[in-house]
Amino acid sequence: MDELYAVFLESLDMNLTVFEKKEEAQALYDQLKEQGKPVRMETFGMWQVEEVERSNGNMPDDDDYWEKMTLNNGKCRLVVSYTWHKAPDPEGYYADYLLKF
Repeated sequence: MDELYAVFLESLDMNLTVFEKKEEAQALYDQLKEQGKPVRMETFGMWQVEEVERSNGNMPDDDDYWEKMTLNNGKCRLVVSYTWHKAPDPEGYYADYLLKF
């Protein structure tokens, strides 16, 4: 993963979706733009990481394990929080995203 592409609406709910592939991000951007929505896309590179945090858990499937990474592209920050999901979600290590201005 070299870059992350954040596609979002400039509104209160944002409808934020983050992609690892530019083509997928561009397709959603174009679709929302055609619908006349106030859509925006920001790119974040791995070289723009400004902060990394990690919990005390030993393994990703430990209950208290999490990681957080903040990327800054100069316009806004993308906070990526990784946690281990269990039932009712499919079990696995997933990222949750938050955009800060």
